[in-house]
Amino acid sequence: STFKKPSPGGGQKKKTAGIKLELSEEQKQEIREAFDLFNNDGSGTIDIKELKVAMRALGFEPKKEEIKKLIAEYDKEGTGTIDFNDFLSMMTSKMTEKDSKEEILKAFRLFDDDETGKISFKNLKRVAKELGENLTDEELQEMIDEADRDGDGEINESEFLRIMKKTSLVPMFVYCPAENRYPGFAESLLGCVRRLGAPPGARRPGRSAQVTIDLLPDRVCLSPLRARTCESIDAGLLDSSATSTHHTELHRPADCPVAKIAEGVGLQPPAQPDAADTRRRFTRVAAAAAILLESGDGRLLLTRRPAGMSAFPEVWVPPGGHLDLGETAAQAAARELAEEVGLTLPAGGAGPPIRLLTAWESVFPASLDIGWPARHHLVLYFHARLSESSASLTSAAKPEPREVDRLVWIDRRLARRIGGTLLLEEGDGLADDGDRQNSREETPDEETVPSWSLDRSEVPVQVSQLLSCRPDAKNRVSTGTKMALLEWLRLTEQDGNC
Repeated sequence: STFKKPSPGGGQKKKTAGIKLELSEEQKQEIREAFDLFNNDGSGTIDIKELKVAMRALGFEPKKEEIKKLIAEYDKEGTGTIDFNDFLSMMTSKMTEKDSKEEILKAFRLFDDDETGKISFKNLKRVAKELGENLTDEELQEMIDEADRDGDGEINESEFLRIMKKTSLVPMFVYCPAENRYPGFAESLLGCVRRLGAPPGARRPGRSAQVTIDLLPDRVCLSPLRARTCESIDAGLLDSSATSTHHTELHRPADCPVAKIAEGVGLQPPAQPDAADTRRRFTRVAAAAAILLESGDGRLLLTRRPAGMSAFPEVWVPPGGHLDLGETAAQAAARELAEEVGLTLPAGGAGPPIRLLTAWESVFPASLDIGWPARHHLVLYFHARLSESSASLTSAAKPEPREVDRLVWIDRRLARRIGGTLLLEEGDGLADDGDRQNSREETPDEETVPSWSLDRSEVPVQVSQLLSCRPDAKNRVSTGTKMALLEWLRLTEQDGNC
């Protein structure tokens, strides 16, 4: 989910383009023998009707739906056959997944030293101490709470498998290729770009820069526009086809905490970090993706984060979360949409493409007056459109209660008003008098828009709360989301889709 602590979202199987999954020679021979059992005519292919039986020969019991997905992925031309390379690829994925599960269960038994079948707070604290991890009781409990799906206060085997499948894929971190290093936690990413001589011309020169973002299977490279990219630095080490490149603007808020830290501003007590926060400062900046989903009737979906979330509680944001290893930003955005809201985008490139809107340097808390940074992300905001109406999508949605407690659809006019508060907040002289007047238009307390709770009951939301610029306000729209709304308005107006 968006800006959650470093535990990448997604229990679903992800594509691992660019990451080599290794099998032993014995395992490869087993796969060859299973394939040859059904390659009777020596054509080098097997009939897709034999796929299930061939997989059973290797000890797997694939379900009908899984077979359908594999056929759709590997037999795109509809030949009705699978060659050995494709069979090897799919079985490599299955076998490494199986090995991974066995290793995870071994780890579970190491935690569960009292053999209760569950991991308690006491078990977790013991292991953390043995590993030399100086975690507070609060941090340990937060880990229990995230994994505990049945609410009994402990982690059973299935819950442990789920959380480890999520965290075994480390989130991708932001890398600065020109400086050959990963920026540290709470170090200004925009400052890194500027230090490298970002070209002028950004529309908000004080708080943005034009950047090139290269997505590799194991990192997100951030460079000034037209600077040397990761492909040249990692030449020969990674297949360049495993990368994707975006040219966009990187923005940060006017009151960005990491900018103040870099400038030595506002560091008076009680803003000084405690020991736990000091440790966080020396980790890395994680990369995340969020998606503004537009309905067929031209409304945008925002979700409210539950009150118990450790970052941005009771704030409206698009669905989103960490990028995992081997995953593109667009894949992460689509995955998070499915996991958080239960809505899926058309597969295989069908339908309108996912389009990058902007990049945002996100820090929580949003002000040093509230506290020292506890979360620091580079967020890539995307846009995608579905043909169904907002009402139909609301009916079809299946929100995940741990990530979302309400849904709201905002129309173009409200999106403009919400985004306009960012221009007023920044005071950068970019908005003309008309824009400023529209953003300041009277918003009576009784003016509301409908939102929907998890049981689909309608709950009114005060528009004045959505427009709030206070970093500690409940029901506000996050500052990064406001920037994404402005970019969506700008790009759709350029396209004539308004």
